[in-house]
Amino acid sequence: MKKQIITNQFTDKELEKKQEELEKLLKKIIDLIKNYLNH
Repeated sequence: MKKQIITNQFTDKELEKKQEELEKLLKKIIDLIKNYLNH
């Protein structure tokens, strides 16, 4: 039971990290598009 909880917490942290990476990537893409449209 305890192991399950630890695993779930780890998974949540991993998901959080992945989500942050995706958001950063998305922001970069949006910035690139904006720059492209402005020029």
